[in-house]
Amino acid sequence: MPQRAPHPALRGLVRAYDGYDESVPEGAVHHGIPSTTATVILAFGEPLDVGWLATPRRSDIFWALASGLHDAPALVHAHGRLHGIQLALSPAGVRRLLGLPMGGLGAFSLVEHGELPLGLRADDVERLAAAPTWAARFDALDAALLSALAQPGGHGPRSEVGRAWQLLRASRGRLGVRELAGRVGMSERHLGSCFRAEFGLSPKRVARLRRFEHADALRRRGIRLSDVATEAGYADQSHLTRDWRALTGHPPTDTADFRFVQESPHPTGQG
Repeated sequence: MPQRAPHPALRGLVRAYDGYDESVPEGAVHHGIPSTTATVILAFGEPLDVGWLATPRRSDIFWALASGLHDAPALVHAHGRLHGIQLALSPAGVRRLLGLPMGGLGAFSLVEHGELPLGLRADDVERLAAAPTWAARFDALDAALLSALAQPGGHGPRSEVGRAWQLLRASRGRLGVRELAGRVGMSERHLGSCFRAEFGLSPKRVARLRRFEHADALRRRGIRLSDVATEAGYADQSHLTRDWRALTGHPPTDTADFRFVQESPHPTGQG
């Protein structure tokens, strides 16, 4: 799975470019893991067939997909081959490169780039797919994103809301809403309303995602799950397992070590 850092001008907006090219059994279903970043996936050869675990028989087709924050797994229905590039965008990256706040993508929404103010267009995706090497493909992606970055963009969130996001990230989800609101000088109710509008989920739900990200990083280091639960702020290992299953569709002992998709132990049919 080839990977490369984006152009330096995109630092803080986009994490590493993750390429993928996998042969997958027809009818298999994979789980897309929630995180505190927005997801962009560019499909080559054949489009993505994507839906949600809550409605496993429903899905939509995308060539250039954007998805905001969500705290349940997406389902990717495989039809023989998965080939493309996945990007993780920060809130600032969504505003600068897609032309709207992260909350504008909507929680549990999947959006084609042609419906966005900015984003990549069909000819951009075709150019990436036609590139002869991954290096050339990543160069073309740099050029496309730098072109989007040069377009006039919207203003950032009000400073208190941006500060609340940074505090939640830095605390790894341990700050309660009352303390968070006090630190940024807003009422809990007003912060919740502004935060959802900007990021798509409430502060409490984003804290849950951030705690999960921290727990996942600890698990990948080989730390015992009981110790992961304690260090990440869960009440106990059972709490960790319940939360993990709700967020990924799998228990932590059955979570694959790659980020694009995870094979479901009980594949469903195409949506």
